[in-house]
Order: sequence, then structure tokens, then C-alpha cells
Amino acid sequence: MDEANDYYKDDKKMDDAMLIYHEMNEKGFKPNCVTYNRMIQSCFSAERFEDTHKLLDDALSMYDLLSEDSKLNSDTSIIEVLLDGLSDCGELDFAREIFECLSARGIKPTPGIYTSMICGFCEEGLINDAKQFLEMEENHCWPTTDTYNYLLRAYLKNECY
Repeated sequence: MDEANDYYKDDKKMDDAMLIYHEMNEKGFKPNCVTYNRMIQSCFSAERFEDTHKLLDDALSMYDLLSEDSKLNSDTSIIEVLLDGLSDCGELDFAREIFECLSARGIKPTPGIYTSMICGFCEEGLINDAKQFLEMEENHCWPTTDTYNYLLRAYLKNECY
């Protein structure tokens, strides 16, 4: 993780960040996607999974509210952060569950969401599982350079020539 997330590995600093987050809510200031992204990343980095779960619930509640208003475009970066964090923690089954629930929520996976899943499985050496996410092309969602880089590295690392 980056330096900002390393900063929150200190429990006191993470406690302070959570306190500010709760104070924001109590005073009626609703966190935006950037706030949720940073907080979720920091909680994963600090291995504070209960806090991560609570933030995820809050973010999904906010997301549901946003998706009801057709004038607002929903930001899927929260989902990418969540899938990345779950993959980093070896929680690939949970990441897959979340991915599979997206369409039920009316969320169309982005190239970044697919790439997060592919990366997670590639890092665990689960190439066949990773390749399943190339279904993205069937959904007119095209792989990025990062997508191909993760797959290529995994093929080479696992000697899948």
C-alpha cells in the first residue's frame, strides 16, 4: 500500500480517522466516494476488518440512495477499492460474491472492477479463475493494459506457456 495507508497502520491514528468519520456523520456531513475509498483502503491496510465492513455497509447504503436518482452517476471506485482490499487479504470468495451481486444491484462492472478480480486471482496463482473474468469482452467491457499485464505476469510466473 502507499504511504497514506501506512500512516493509518498506527492504531491511534486509525482511531482518530474513524472518530472524525463518525463526527462528520453526526454533524450531517455525508462522506463522498473519495472519503469512503480512503477510509476503506486504510482499514484494509490496518487490518481492521470490522471497521471495513461497517464502512462498506455505509457506502453501499449511500450508493443505493445515489442509484435511485437518475441525475447522479454512481462511482464504482468504491467497489474497485473493496475488491482490491479483499484480494490483498486473500478473501477471494467474498470478492467473487460481491462481484456476482453487482448485476442484481444494477451495477455494470467497469474494466477496473474486472481487472481487480483478475489481479486478485492471478496473485494467488489461480489462472483459470482469473481467465473466467475475461467474459468482460462479452459484456462490451474491454480489458485494459493492466488487465493484460496481470494475466501475462501470472502466465509467466506459473509457467503457463
